[in-house]
Amino acid sequence: MTTDMNSFQPSDTLRSLTHCPWCEHQFQDLQVYLVAEQESLQLFHFECASCQTNILAVVSLSGMAVASVGVMSDLTRGDVHRLLQAQRIQEDDVIQLHQLLGRPDCLRLFKTINKRP
Repeated sequence: MTTDMNSFQPSDTLRSLTHCPWCEHQFQDLQVYLVAEQESLQLFHFECASCQTNILAVVSLSGMAVASVGVMSDLTRGDVHRLLQAQRIQEDDVIQLHQLLGRPDCLRLFKTINKRP
């Protein structure tokens, strides 16, 4: 289930992120969005109102324990939604790309591109 909330108030699960890791603005200056949740996992997107840094955080709730991992990103909230809806890459897709890149005409194209100033 995917949920989009316009100004999600941080819960106890997000207390570890109290300020923007880039510009140090306090937590209240961050825009927090619950992007998706599945069972005990929640995916949040933070956008700092001051420096526009984007942060993705996965929070896992397990009984009394809470674990979270956050990473700075260039992904906007819209990018995250789009990627969550995208088709997954299959093994056959990788094999087809490998075969395409190994074709002589494709190799010539790359060599031509590399010779350009």
